[in-house]
Amino acid sequence: MPPAPISARQARRRLAWLAAAVTGATVALVELRHGVSPGRALPEGWMITVIGGLALRPSGGRPRPVPRRLALLSVAAAAVLAIAFAHGPDPAGWDWLYLTGVAALLVGVEAAEGMGARFTDTLRHLLDSGALRAPRREVGVFRRTLRRRVRRTRLVCGALLGGVMLVAWLVVAAPRLGDFLTLNPAVIVFQSLAGVVAGQSLGRLVAFGFAWRMLHVADDSFVITPGHPDGAAGMRPIGRFYFQQSLVAAIPAVYLTAWWLAIPALAPDQLAWRPVYLALLAVAIVFEVLVFLLPMLRVHRLMAAWRRRFAAEADRLSASMGALRQALVSTADDHDALSSRLAAAADWYAVLQSVPRWPVDAGLRRWFSLNNLGLLIPFLSYVFGNPEFWDSVGTVVGGLRH
Repeated sequence: MPPAPISARQARRRLAWLAAAVTGATVALVELRHGVSPGRALPEGWMITVIGGLALRPSGGRPRPVPRRLALLSVAAAAVLAIAFAHGPDPAGWDWLYLTGVAALLVGVEAAEGMGARFTDTLRHLLDSGALRAPRREVGVFRRTLRRRVRRTRLVCGALLGGVMLVAWLVVAAPRLGDFLTLNPAVIVFQSLAGVVAGQSLGRLVAFGFAWRMLHVADDSFVITPGHPDGAAGMRPIGRFYFQQSLVAAIPAVYLTAWWLAIPALAPDQLAWRPVYLALLAVAIVFEVLVFLLPMLRVHRLMAAWRRRFAAEADRLSASMGALRQALVSTADDHDALSSRLAAAADWYAVLQSVPRWPVDAGLRRWFSLNNLGLLIPFLSYVFGNPEFWDSVGTVVGGLRH
């Protein structure tokens, strides 16, 4: 029985993994040829193979969850093994800047993969609840357009961030570039490919962030419901989705901020990375703005427009309430009925006046604002502050481990 023919996508996927395997094997052979121990070279070659396969996979192709997670776990194990052979078995001497960076990458990639399903759930919830009114045909067009946008944004952001990571490494390694290219080429190749994979993951989030702009319906198609039990006028699914996106997009920024503060105490031999991390933090914050802030501002403007309508309705209701109060004073009949109508009108007036302007509650907004203010600390200290003070903060942080 002849084997079943493979599709074009399967062929491209196999070629991608073949190219990644060849790259990983080549880098490992270069390191072995220049005296690097097999215990370090082989795990690093495997890391390049896995991350390279993810970076080169066809647009829109997503590996199944279990094989993907096993592959990511194998990268984590290989990174620990390579560091152990390079720096010895004592974890105190390991390169934790590198290891925590690998961990942040793997956690972020896995978290970003789930956002597509969450976006689908959010869209379905809005349609089923009546918070979004759109023709079925328009929703179908929207889904197809979004898939194309995700593929395109994924490629662009992956290439951009991969290039940024390569340039960052060339800047830091410039004084010893020859040594790196012979004794440790894996670190440059791996981190450049890791930049591609991280950029692709962030690119997916950026596409979801601007998704509603591709839904060609009037703003009136989003129905705001005063007094909705979700506390966000029926828009809580959108707020929850973008808040989840913000948590995923914050992983690189939190990693960069933490190490910018901690490098002087925990990794003084890596001081050359501090200005580079500051520049990379700026890139990470730009992605946070694209993934969370700008989409939320659009929803905020939509909800604020509805709030103005409800405020006008509340003003008209206020006049009616005045007439009811006057009727209660001037007549001795139907006091109970008038009082009941007045109480109902007062309750509805309060509901109309309290229509939210954001799809998340005030506590969550404050948490997010404080969190992002913390990410700006390195920039504030660099521009306005005393660098020695922030170095001492890093020293205190380092002292906490003793």
